[in-house]
Amino acid sequence: MADYNGSKYFSDQPVPTCSEPGVVRCHVDTVSITTALTTSDVVKLARMPANHRVIAITIGSTDMDSGTTITWNIGTTANDDAFAAALVMGQAAANLVHQLPLAGATSGLLTFFTDAVPSTDYDVLAELAAGPATTTGTVYVHIWYTADYGVRDPTNSPAVVTS
Repeated sequence: MADYNGSKYFSDQPVPTCSEPGVVRCHVDTVSITTALTTSDVVKLARMPANHRVIAITIGSTDMDSGTTITWNIGTTANDDAFAAALVMGQAAANLVHQLPLAGATSGLLTFFTDAVPSTDYDVLAELAAGPATTTGTVYVHIWYTADYGVRDPTNSPAVVTS
């Protein structure tokens, strides 16, 4: 199994945090795939800060298949298909770009909204789920995220009101 890192991926440094709950940030990155991928190879898209929730992902790639369909799981280290399972990507005919959550989805990002937000930094990953060996190429990703509403700045609490 090989790992590929986004050009802005750092295992010891997550993407910038949001200043407060409800503020949305977008992490934009590309990943160069320099050798053929095989099943279970992992593409590290971003290191997310603790207590931050991914709310949307746009992902696409150049043509990387060798003639038949390849599928990807998009998820986290703890759940490799938390955002999407068996996503078709990397084909010349469509060169699909996906906006997650997918319309009509009953899992993925929609259930991730109800899961507990990780209390430690976590990786967002793309894993080659099935298909033939691939060629080289590039993966493009936008990840929108926000601080969870459970995150509060204790130095900026409301004033105490007395009667």
